[in-house]
Amino acid sequence: MIICVDVDGILCEESFDNKDYLNRKPIKESIENTNKLYKDKQNIIILYTARDNVHKWETVQWLKKHKVKYHDILFGKPK
Repeated sequence: MIICVDVDGILCEESFDNKDYLNRKPIKESIENTNKLYKDKQNIIILYTARDNVHKWETVQWLKKHKVKYHDILFGKPK
């Protein structure tokens, strides 16, 4: 199963006026649930975000810091 998970508002707290993506507060329960889905080898986890590519490095660093497991990430909404 392919599962798409939004970053802002699901894995971390959303803030429309704060672009400090490295220090967003994680939503631990959502991260744990996403990682459980990842462990099931039948699932493919695709993260997505409306953040632009300029913030790609910060986004990937935040995901590493909080040990979010995923197969791919899209910058832009999935189709």
